[in-house]
Amino acid sequence: MRQYVRLILFLSSYAPLLVIFAMQNRFNNYWVSVSLIGIGFISVCFLAYLIRFSKKNIEPIHISVQEVNYKDGEAVSYIVTYIIPFIGIDLTSLNNWASLLIMFVILAVLYINSNLLYINPLLNIAGFHIYEVKNVEGATLALISKDSEVRVNEILRAVNLHRNVYLEVKQNEGEN
Repeated sequence: MRQYVRLILFLSSYAPLLVIFAMQNRFNNYWVSVSLIGIGFISVCFLAYLIRFSKKNIEPIHISVQEVNYKDGEAVSYIVTYIIPFIGIDLTSLNNWASLLIMFVILAVLYINSNLLYINPLLNIAGFHIYEVKNVEGATLALISKDSEVRVNEILRAVNLHRNVYLEVKQNEGEN
């Protein structure tokens, strides 16, 4: 799908962290805290809209699963970045704030340019599971699914969110 999908998935993956920073008032500035909560809230709304829009408006394809690997565990390693607010960084210092900003820009570039788009704690909270599947053509795809189990030789209906990232759509989903 389009480039904005990457941004939505990235921002929404960090929405809880933005809210934590705001709640801790790390910046000692009311408007910065309100802005962080706003960015977090808006990105979550866009993520929910993206999922609904994709299910209703993108033509699904069939994926014949030849191999499957469960990938929910990768989200746990992603959570390490959520520990940062609790380390005790003094964000009233411009140097510390700039350092943190540089780290998040680097994380954003890595996240967006690699195949980490689907690793998103909010997707896990919403009941989605992440799988790496290989189709009959031999392509490796990231699959976001509400199913707790995907089986070899299963044929799935899915919509393409971005490059090789797919969202499973059940037969009755997306129909008006």
